[in-house]
Amino acid sequence: TKGYPLRTTHLYADVMTLFETHKNEPLMDVVPKVIGDLAEHYQSLERPEKESWQAVLLDESYYQIQLVLRQVHVMLLQNEFIRQSLGEYRVLRNLIRRKLEMVTIPFHGEPITDIQIIGVLETRLLDFDHVLILNVEEDVVPAKANDRSFLPFDLRREYRMSTREEEAKIYAYNFFRLMRRAQDVTLCFSDSFTELGKRTMSRFLMQMLCAKDWNIKRLRLNEAARVETFALAHTIFTPTDTFPDKLSPSSISEYVECPRHFYLKRICGIEESHPVQVMLPQNVFGSLVHNVLKQAYIETNCDLNKALEKAYGELKEKDYHKEEHEAENHVILSMVRKVLQKDKELSSFKVLALEKPVHKDIPTSMGNVRLVGVIDRIDQIGDGSETFVRILDYKTGGYDKKKMTFNAMDELFDPGKGPELRYILQTLIYCSMVESQMPLSPELMYPRAINAERTISYQGEPIKDFAKLKTEFETRLQQEIEHIRQQATLGTEFQPCDEKTCEQSYCPFHILCGRTKK
Repeated sequence: TKGYPLRTTHLYADVMTLFETHKNEPLMDVVPKVIGDLAEHYQSLERPEKESWQAVLLDESYYQIQLVLRQVHVMLLQNEFIRQSLGEYRVLRNLIRRKLEMVTIPFHGEPITDIQIIGVLETRLLDFDHVLILNVEEDVVPAKANDRSFLPFDLRREYRMSTREEEAKIYAYNFFRLMRRAQDVTLCFSDSFTELGKRTMSRFLMQMLCAKDWNIKRLRLNEAARVETFALAHTIFTPTDTFPDKLSPSSISEYVECPRHFYLKRICGIEESHPVQVMLPQNVFGSLVHNVLKQAYIETNCDLNKALEKAYGELKEKDYHKEEHEAENHVILSMVRKVLQKDKELSSFKVLALEKPVHKDIPTSMGNVRLVGVIDRIDQIGDGSETFVRILDYKTGGYDKKKMTFNAMDELFDPGKGPELRYILQTLIYCSMVESQMPLSPELMYPRAINAERTISYQGEPIKDFAKLKTEFETRLQQEIEHIRQQATLGTEFQPCDEKTCEQSYCPFHILCGRTKK
């Protein structure tokens, strides 16, 4: 009576991959081409042993998938309204994906001689000698109730209609009846932590523990919650060929924080994964704020909503859409308005450049290394003798006063202080790449704390003229780049960061690194 979920078959994964290969095709051509490609793929698959359950599962999976695809294709051909409603490839793909996820492949067997797969409801007329139930956890036993009705819960209860409370009572009856005549019963649950919080035992188990009618023995099974991985080998490489021709301020701060992270990302060229999330990731959120602010300063009387829509269109990750992130959009526009309002309060203010690409060559014993970057904004503040240029970097995260000041140049290149002072280091590198006749002032703007101090301080004093510490900073920066280049050329292993500052939970390379958290 229980079917095998189609979404867990290999063929389901294959057909969703085929959809991605045709995402740029006209909407009406997508499904027919997927149907044809799937047929060719099915014929090319290695066939399991005939009459085996794997062969039956493969054939039935192919039939069920083709059935859904052809139904959708016919529906698109016959109904103009549906074609217009779907509108784009993404909607069509999601529609088919959800339909396929609901499909189950039925099993057929003889209850007397074969294995019979049933649900809890079907046990009500059977008595078992031995019972083993896994995952007896809350929201699993009983299952989490979902009201699949347009009628409100209170209205259903008032007119004595079926509600989730009655469903839970029926489940409770079947659960306890299942164990009524059993010789022994084993109920298992996990209390581990998940992304949704800590798991807990089912309320039914709590009820049994409180009752005196049950002879219960509690056992606990503990297992080391870690994956055995091999640490990164002592890698000897030839950086003359692999060392990047260009370094950005962010890549240098990455090296300060964790040399191994820098090695894997910048030298080995391993890309970080960017899974599409329900909420906007921090980097995507920041990109939207940057792009809307840029548009706001380019256009007079800019419509911020249209600017936000354009910003979504310019994202590298095309899977994020404005309509799906109403709450985040409100926050983004609120931040932009705060920045614009704050700039209006300045008596003399002029934008010199937006998203300004800059570069500078740093000499080393093995040749020049080019620094490249993009400055969020360059402004001219004041007039007359007090005029200065500010190098502005937007930061959409939370404001922390500790991130605005440092007391010595070595602190900027200290791995222990790296995560805390990385924004200061990046902004000062931007200052060193800008040539100006006027004093340069490095500033970090946090729209979440728009009234907070934004000028970077050195030894307790705000930096109003970067030229006063330019020589000292550039000498120390050149030493750091020289050290990185020499380390790469000599083939020395790039060591991981200090365990005290290691953010293993957020590091995309923690498995390659091989470090296990204590």
